[in-house]
Order: sequence, then structure tokens, then C-alpha cells
Amino acid sequence: MTETNDLRQITYVSTASRLYTDDQVVSLLEQARCNNASLGVTGFMVYADGNIMQIIEGPSERVGKLFNTICRDPRHGSVMRVLDTAADARIFPDWSMGFARRDSLKSVDGVIDLREAHEKLAAKSDTPHVVRQILRSFIANNAVI
Repeated sequence: MTETNDLRQITYVSTASRLYTDDQVVSLLEQARCNNASLGVTGFMVYADGNIMQIIEGPSERVGKLFNTICRDPRHGSVMRVLDTAADARIFPDWSMGFARRDSLKSVDGVIDLREAHEKLAAKSDTPHVVRQILRSFIANNAVI
């Protein structure tokens, strides 16, 4: 993806309005991937027992509009923006939406478990320390480690 100097990353946490079945999670993931690809937005989402952590990144205006849409989405409750920053490069340039959850849906392309997600982010030298800390905290608070 060719980038301008107008790259933005938003990390947020929220609570799902209800618990989702595996099929519903896959459907939501596919919808997010399609929508994000059309917007030129990439990112990563973690789901554990109704708790959500997501990082969205891309052109500033599009990321801002997407975040506002997420805040109004009835599937999310208690949306809290944790980090909103300009960025020099994407953390997830090849993922329209990477996804991790406690009990990984291994049959779905691009789905990894939470420990693997943490290891992948920790191994990427360009992942901001604060993003790794947020993910580590999310994993700990969801009793995964």
C-alpha cells in the first residue's frame, strides 16, 4: 500500500453487546475485512468472552470515520479509545483485519490465538511499545496467560 504522511492508528477496547457464536464471529470478521479493504484500512482485532480490543490504521480521515461508526454500532458497548496517534508506518500492512481470540478458530484464514498474537506483535520491531502493553494487559485481564 502506498502511504501518505497522513497515517493514523486508533486502538480501542469495548464490550460486545452479547456473546457471539463461532459462526457469528466469522461473519463479523468477514464483514470487517471487506469494509476495511474498501476503505484502505488495516488492523487487528482480539475477541475474548465478549471483550474486544482492536487496532485500526490507515488514512487519518477514514480511520476517524470508521472509529465513529464503531462507537455508534449497537454491537459494541462501553467503547473506550486507548490510543489515537499519527504513525510513520502501518503495523499490519497486509491485514485488512487480523483476528485473535482465546479459543482460536483455526479453520478461518488469518485467525490466531491470543498468545500467538502477542508473540507476533512483540516480534515486530515497528510495533509501538504501548500497543504491545495494551495487548498484554488485555490478555492478562481476560485470564489467557
